[in-house]
Parts: sequence; C-alpha cells; structure tokens
Amino acid sequence: EMLLHGEQSIELFRPLPPEGSVEVSGRITEVWDKGKAAVLGVEGVARDADGDLFRTHATLFVRGAGGFGGERGPSSGDGAVPNRSPDIVANFETRPEQGAVYRLSGDRNPIHIDPAFARMGGFDAPFMHGLCTYGIVGRAILRELCADDPATFHSFQGRFADRVLYGDTIVTKIWRTGDGEAIVQGETADGRIVLSQARATFALPA
Repeated sequence: EMLLHGEQSIELFRPLPPEGSVEVSGRITEVWDKGKAAVLGVEGVARDADGDLFRTHATLFVRGAGGFGGERGPSSGDGAVPNRSPDIVANFETRPEQGAVYRLSGDRNPIHIDPAFARMGGFDAPFMHGLCTYGIVGRAILRELCADDPATFHSFQGRFADRVLYGDTIVTKIWRTGDGEAIVQGETADGRIVLSQARATFALPA
C-alpha cells in the first residue's frame, strides 16, 4: 500500500514480431534514499533469437522506506513544456471499470481496485494504474505521431505526477520539438497534470 510508480520509459529497437519466443532479463539499476521514501530503479530487456527487441525502465517510489543512509540521487527536472500552444491535443476517455480490465495485464495491486486497501495507503479511493495512464498517452502518441504504425515508434518516457480516477478523460498534449522528437504532457479534463517530463521519439514518414 506504500508503493507508487514514479517514472516509466520504453525504447523499441525494432518492430515486435507477430509470434516468437522472447526472454526478458531484469535488474535493479539504482536505489536512492529520499529521506521519507526510497526509490528503486528496475530495467528489463527483451530479446529473441535475432537480438534485443526493447528495453524498459521504471522507478518505484516506496513511501516510508527511506532514511537508511543511502545517496539521495539526482533530482527530477522541472518538467517545463514549450511556452506555446501544443501542436496536437488528443482526448481519450477512461471507463469506470478500467482498473478491473487493466488487472488482466497481470498488475493485481489491490490499491487500484479495493477501497479499503486504498485507504490503508492514505487514499480516499482506488485510482488507475500508472501504466494504464502511460499506455493511454502512448496510444495517443502512436496515433498522432506514428500514424498508427508501430514500426515508426522509437521511445517514450514520462513521470507520473498525479492520480487518474476512473472515468477521467486523459488529455494528451504534444509539442513537436524537432525531427522525430516531441515533448508530451498528460492531463485530466480539469487541468491536473498526471504525466509530466515526458518525451517521445519516432521515425519520420518516408
């Protein structure tokens, strides 16, 4: 109940094959002492017979687990977005049953579905999985920047800044910053920033 998802990134090295045998190896990349919390970094690399397919990296924020005398680690960036209107805005509505459906991915943390467990963690109600928020923003990136072609998607990283409640609309704002590069921000319809310090890279159309 004290565990929160801090950041997430994925880097795709080549298009995923429609079938095959894949091995995923994981490792802990860092452990930081933030005083009142500990931050753990974990990396996973997926490979098939032809080599690396993709790499993921996540940070896990464990409230109440700090104070063990470790290094504090780097500070997060300021998350600034360009001082202009976004080039693209995409809206995706979440569903009241979104958490129950997302549990089918294998993430069964009860803080996202059990009201009593959520209250144990200091929250007034269950809230959406961070990776579900990440996936919805990623869906907007794939549609708006990659023309729904996964082969042109390269990478996506972001920091979870606030909770998404079931039924919220996720507004993805995208600023093109260069050839194949964009700054991204996820918000709710009422303006709460839920995914910050986000960036995406992609291939330009041939």
